Amino acid sequence: MTYKNDDIDSKIRNEIELLNKKVFECISQNSIDGLFNMLHSEFRNIDNYKSRLSSIFNYLNSNYTDPQLKKYNEFYTISSGEGERNVSFFSFTKDNFFISLKAWSSEVYVSLYETKNFPRDILVSLVYEKETDRWKIRNFHIGDRRIFGNLILNGYKKLKNKRNKKNCLLYSKFLQFKHLKPAPFIEYVLDDSTKEFIEGTTNGSFSSGSFR
Repeated sequence: MTYKNDDIDSKIRNEIELLNKKVFECISQNSIDGLFNMLHSEFRNIDNYKSRLSSIFNYLNSNYTDPQLKKYNEFYTISSGEGERNVSFFSFTKDNFFISLKAWSSEVYVSLYETKNFPRDILVSLVYEKETDRWKIRNFHIGDRRIFGNLILNGYKKLKNKRNKKNCLLYSKFLQFKHLKPAPFIEYVLDDSTKEFIEGTTNGSFSSGSFR
């Protein structure tokens, strides 16, 4: 069973809300140890994971002073069975996407935040999982959300429908995005024609000269 936003039990939402607040405080205070202690043990045992966190912190604090992150979507899913298993579900939102990740316990919570009004907006993905009855961070990732106010997916659709010179600059900017995954476990659901267009642009099949 997967619950979304207001359908999630308010007690669980409040628990995660407090944890999210703590995560953002750790980022603003550059407290890598603080966030590291919130991680699931599977990640605390990974070599050099603190250095990976340090890179994320440096990127955020260097490029997003006072980011004012806004909640985008959140999901709470319960799966049966024991041991490692795959957890997958569709978002069924306006910009529909598919989430697929591995989990070790029956409860997983996905919390997504976004920035707005930056030249390059980001999506902050926080995945929590129960470990010995306490919520721990299962995944922490920063990915692209918008560029110059255009959602990544919508930008490609605009380019597909309007190939003209005024779109050349936007086109060149979108070539930076080799795939449409704001996180390793999130993928947008695309129609076949959009898939074909994106594959053509990212593989260099379309040149700027094709925009008339």
